[in-house]
Amino acid sequence: MSPGLARLVEVLALLPPGRLMTYGELARQAALGSPRMSARLLGQLPDRERLPWWRIVNAQRRISEHGAQDEQHQRLAEEGLLPDTRGRYPISAFWP
Repeated sequence: MSPGLARLVEVLALLPPGRLMTYGELARQAALGSPRMSARLLGQLPDRERLPWWRIVNAQRRISEHGAQDEQHQRLAEEGLLPDTRGRYPISAFWP
């Protein structure tokens, strides 16, 4: 596992249920340099079932377009996180 991916896993493991983080905040906390790097590394997660990748949204507080959008929306809904009519998640759900 690369050092960047290891740091991302550490930060992601701390993200509690019902809370969200942006790709940019994840990159900042894991010292990755850019939101794109955090997005790319999320696609390489070794344990996608245990690590809450679905709690990461874009800077507009929306789910980004990718192959698992429906699964991400479903998992967030199961945690009680629902977007508004514009597809944005509530700012109060963001962590820390």
